[in-house]
Amino acid sequence: MENLFTAEFWTSLSQKGMEWIVTELPGLLILIILFLVAMRVIRFSIKKIRNAFIHRADKKDRGDTISPYHCLLG
Repeated sequence: MENLFTAEFWTSLSQKGMEWIVTELPGLLILIILFLVAMRVIRFSIKKIRNAFIHRADKKDRGDTISPYHCLLG
């Protein structure tokens, strides 16, 4: 408890904090940014796939399933 009131403790704590900020924080920030970019790419891909499936389902509901070969074959 007596260590909290000494200047040596606070200077040591601030030095260790600055070392941590310089060495560890950039890596953590890069990981966070990569994670956010990956989440946006995944969300974009899911939207595109969902829209493609909805479009395909709408085509089938409209009756566009008749192929041009159906008229030729009979």
